[in-house]
Amino acid sequence: MVNIMGEKSAGKLISKVPLSNNTISRRIHDIAEDLNYQLIEKMKSKDFGLQLDEATESNNVAHLICYVRFLDDNVTVEDLLFCKSITESAKAQDLFEILY
Repeated sequence: MVNIMGEKSAGKLISKVPLSNNTISRRIHDIAEDLNYQLIEKMKSKDFGLQLDEATESNNVAHLICYVRFLDDNVTVEDLLFCKSITESAKAQDLFEILY
């Protein structure tokens, strides 16, 4: 696609990038961990609010989604903190244990 849309030299350069499933998966995981770390570091020095939501997929797999909201330099930041599977029931105690 790069060869068609751009220069052939750019296509050759891009073809040198390793694109195995393991490489891509590892890079996505590393980026996600880094973004989560940066978010938590910002939250450590600020007051923040949590919003929890339960979502169910079409195959009846339930997830607990946690959003966070805080002020960063007078700008409201809203971000996804985590999404975890609900393995037990969705009783308040079970959800609290996932959060904790």
